[in-house]
Amino acid sequence: MSQVLDQHQYHNLHAYVAQPKFRRNKEGKGLLYLMQDKLCFYCRQWFTITDLTIDHFVPLAEQGGNELSNKVVACWECNHAKGSRLPTQPELQRHARLLVRLAEELRRLEGQMQMASDEANRCKVS
Repeated sequence: MSQVLDQHQYHNLHAYVAQPKFRRNKEGKGLLYLMQDKLCFYCRQWFTITDLTIDHFVPLAEQGGNELSNKVVACWECNHAKGSRLPTQPELQRHARLLVRLAEELRRLEGQMQMASDEANRCKVS
């Protein structure tokens, strides 16, 4: 996939990751942590998961949503320094790449869950 997403592709990925079934915070933080390679989204430094906070990429004060597609993990210092400012262009580009990784991982996990469900149903019928 191209490293540059057009607006339509970005919107579609955002909509997929924004589904209500992906809103659970504990699982979301862990998934973001792994998809961001255990790095703060802003300073790109490595942290343990307990040292990172959830940041609303587009701040709630700017009408950003509370869905997984609008969240990143950030160290406390960066999260605090960002405050309610809107993302910069480089941050938007990095976020688009994160959405691609998130969507791919969520689709992979959904496939595994569907296979497990199918197998459980086959066992019940047998």
